[in-house]
Amino acid sequence: MRLLVTDVVMPEMDGPALAALLLEKAPKLAVLYISGYSDEVIAHRGVLAPDVSLLEKPFTSHALLGNVRHVLDRAPR
Repeated sequence: MRLLVTDVVMPEMDGPALAALLLEKAPKLAVLYISGYSDEVIAHRGVLAPDVSLLEKPFTSHALLGNVRHVLDRAPR
């Protein structure tokens, strides 16, 4: 199983664009987005689809591991 962990906002290419590019080559790729912006701000700007996994910064290692497990459990096999 493959997992991409990417920030939503990055210079030159944002996280959703990166994920779309990689999903073309690996359609079963699981994606976890991280961001310093709240999920309300991200949703309001329409940057991410409502059903994606977003982990807000700052986060603990425990929160990261829990989100990784959740994303991998939901991913197509």
